[in-house]
Amino acid sequence: MIQCGDSLAACNVISPQTYERYAWPYQKRIFSEWREHGISTGLLHICGNSTKVLELYRDTGAGLIEIDSAVDLAEASRRLERSTTIVGNVDTVSELLQADFAQTEAAARRCIEQTGGRNFILGSGCLVPRYTPVENVRVLTRVAHEHHY
Repeated sequence: MIQCGDSLAACNVISPQTYERYAWPYQKRIFSEWREHGISTGLLHICGNSTKVLELYRDTGAGLIEIDSAVDLAEASRRLERSTTIVGNVDTVSELLQADFAQTEAAARRCIEQTGGRNFILGSGCLVPRYTPVENVRVLTRVAHEHHY
């Protein structure tokens, strides 16, 4: 697996129209080229609220789309159902770095519940902050293992 991260293409930075005109065609090309070189699973991660362009993210050809916590995961799951696999959505600051064990566990269960566990990989919505308690990362793993989805 390989990742394409493009923080400056976030809808918090550029408009959906600018994304579609300037970033999307190149992201599409990247995933196409990767497939031609034998990389069957590419992950697209763009920070922020991507709600307005979820279908464009899907149409890049990415096999996995990492969804930041700014996006309503239930809505993303409905709109992308069966077309790609969603990764993430646990808030990296309030639900991992600054959270206690129980808050992280609740966030993990919320994510699985909102997606029904279909085409979903539990994880953080973005990079895990350096000083995140290891116990909070472990609870994500435990909750994921408890749910056979």
